[in-house]
Order: sequence, then structure tokens, then C-alpha cells
Amino acid sequence: MRERIAVIMGPTASGKTALSIELAKRLNGEIISADAFQVYRGLDIGTAKVTAAEMQGVPHHLLDIKEPTEGYTAAEFCARARECIRALTARGKLPIIAGGTGLYVQALLEGYEFPEAGPLQEGYRRWEAVYAVEGLAGLVRHMRERSPEYFTTRPVPDRQRLIRALALLDSGADYRAGKSGEPVYRAKVIALAPPTEILKERIAQRVQAMLAAGLEDEARRLWSLPQAAELQATKGIGYREWAAYFAGEATREETAAAIIKATRRFAKRQRTWLRRMPYVHYLDPTRYTDPAALTEAATAYILGKGDVSDGK
Repeated sequence: MRERIAVIMGPTASGKTALSIELAKRLNGEIISADAFQVYRGLDIGTAKVTAAEMQGVPHHLLDIKEPTEGYTAAEFCARARECIRALTARGKLPIIAGGTGLYVQALLEGYEFPEAGPLQEGYRRWEAVYAVEGLAGLVRHMRERSPEYFTTRPVPDRQRLIRALALLDSGADYRAGKSGEPVYRAKVIALAPPTEILKERIAQRVQAMLAAGLEDEARRLWSLPQAAELQATKGIGYREWAAYFAGEATREETAAAIIKATRRFAKRQRTWLRRMPYVHYLDPTRYTDPAALTEAATAYILGKGDVSDGK
């Protein structure tokens, strides 16, 4: 039998952490983080990582499991999350996936498979070479010849996606990343969707709070690591923007503005990603009188007591 899970998604600063904790308290749940950067030890402020006090005793999984010098992939997330889900289900707990990394959540829910990288390297090199000579138009032409239906769901050509898809076809694998034919879990998926202007203001306030809490020092420690520019951890928003500041090429105010701008753009991309997932139900937290009312609505949906979606 497929495991039953709940999922809380939404753009950054939409309130996922608080809602997931309240739901865990009500529904005998534990939380599995679906965040690409909260896995790193020491990256607490810039990732808005939940604090011990905020957890209110609710166990959280897949936080602080990596050193900043290590990598983390969607494949590893899925493997670890599946293991957590099995373990929590066996203990009678409701697994609650909470996080804003859309690829991670979609890959988990839809059963993506991740072929070993080794056999694909030759294919990647081949199609990178094709791109160098023929450009994006060449990749599009080859894909139309190989699998014209590819563009029915991906109308906007993307170099990296095309190269990966063509390499997968060369290996005999399905370019659709190995999606299963049906949902892997019995999942209730909620996305928080506050109005754009309110979210933009929340983001600005959050960044200012991070700066006051010591984000600069946290970023400085990260950038002091050997070969910091090559680390996945320094690519995170809230960290990568400090490179120019530490090099004397930007002021602190310019750095703060850059973080706010990048975070707002990221939130827009998160909303775009959610539209790829037709099974998502949206809740606008500003339409509820208080956090308790929002929790009630989310609880009702998860327990199957009506469709409480209030649109995108």
C-alpha cells in the first residue's frame, strides 16, 4: 500500500515552516525538509532554517546532514526522503514534506528515477559538442527528429534539459526522468500563495532580519572555506551575493538589495514551478483571520474534509 503523506509547499517567506509545525502537532506528524540548502551545517540564518525553539518539540529530518563542502542532489534527497517516509509510517507518524525546492518535491511525489551519471557522461559530452557547433537550434532539430512529442510539454527550449534528454535517449532511458505511471504516495499537497505584493514585503523584512541576526558573518565563514567559489553551498541566495562585497566591489547596502532582488525572483520561479504540478491545492494565508484558522483549513483538506483550495 502506498504511504500517506502531506506536503506543504510555496514560495520563500510564505509561512511553510510555521504551518507545517502546527500540522505536525495536530496530525501526529514529523517533518521532512525539502530544501536544497538547509541540509548544510552552519548555514542557518541565510536559509531561514527552523530553530530548536520554533520546532516546539516536533522532530525534523534532513536538516544539518551535510558539511558546506559537500554536494546535495535531487537524487540523494529522494533516496533519503523515501527512507524517512517508510520509517515514519512504520511508527504510525504522518510524514509531512515541507520546503521550497520544487524539483525535489516533484521528483519525490512523481517517482522520478535518476540513472547513474557515469553511463550518461559520454552522451553529455557528445551533445555539448553538438551545441558548440550547431547551437540551441541544432539541439532542437535533433530532438524533433528523435522525439517530437518532447516539445508538447516543453515548448520553450532549454539547453541543459535538451542535452540531458538527448543523452538519456542515447542510453536507452526515458528522457522524462523516469516518472512512474501513477503517484508514488497518497499525498495531500498544499501550496501557500500569499498575494505578490505582500510576499515581496515579507521577503524584504526577512532579509533585513537576517542581516540583523548576523548573516554577514555566516556568509564570511562560508566564503573563507578553501575553493569556496566552487562549492554548491555558496550558490545559495543569501550567500552568493556576498562575494562582491568581500572583494570590495559592492557596499553592504548594495549586497542587501541584491539578496532581496534575487529572493523575489526565486519566489517567482517557485510559483512558476508549482504550476507544473496540477495536484497542488492553494491556500492564501492572508484570507484567514489568524494562523489557527489557516491550520484548520489545511487540516481539513489533508483529512479529506472537502476541497479548501482558494486558487492561485
